[in-house]
Amino acid sequence: MKILDKIVTICNDNLVSTVLNESAFQNSAIYGLSYQTVPRDESPLRPYTWIGDNTTGIEIDDTVNFSIYHRCQNINFVEVSNSFGDGNGMMGMVCDMYAVVYADRYKTGYTQEDIIMKISAGLNRTFSRTELGTSGLLKVKTSVRRANNNSVQVFEGEYGNGANCPLHLNSVYFGIQYQLEITASSSCLNCSDC
Repeated sequence: MKILDKIVTICNDNLVSTVLNESAFQNSAIYGLSYQTVPRDESPLRPYTWIGDNTTGIEIDDTVNFSIYHRCQNINFVEVSNSFGDGNGMMGMVCDMYAVVYADRYKTGYTQEDIIMKISAGLNRTFSRTELGTSGLLKVKTSVRRANNNSVQVFEGEYGNGANCPLHLNSVYFGIQYQLEITASSSCLNCSDC
């Protein structure tokens, strides 16, 4: 769904322009919507993302100070209450999302808890129609639900139990569960232009 990619990109742009605008975060790898490959021949899980028509693997990479990627875990459809008319032609979706964050504590100057608070503050937001830049996309509300700061548990969830964990004492690695509440026209969600 291209619209979900667009929303995740808008969330990332908001993070970069608000809470990740310091010089320590300029050397960052900001990824959009990601997926996990199925292990084959006992190889570990691998998260990946699409950049254009090409897939790109996402690895813990200490050459960057900070990296983030997002994954959609579940989509629920909800009724939309519309103050204009009966709401026909409108759709509501609640997407359960998961953001995985890696940072170097020494290079950024922030502890894991500090970065969790920064990212959570940046994700808690309601985007208006004008900010979204799509006429059929009426509103998107992002709400942080919880953060998992157990780095080893997050790593095993991303790469499997058998993968060799490259985290160091200076590694910040955690996951944030958040929700996207999307209100849009049915034609917007069905469109493939944006």
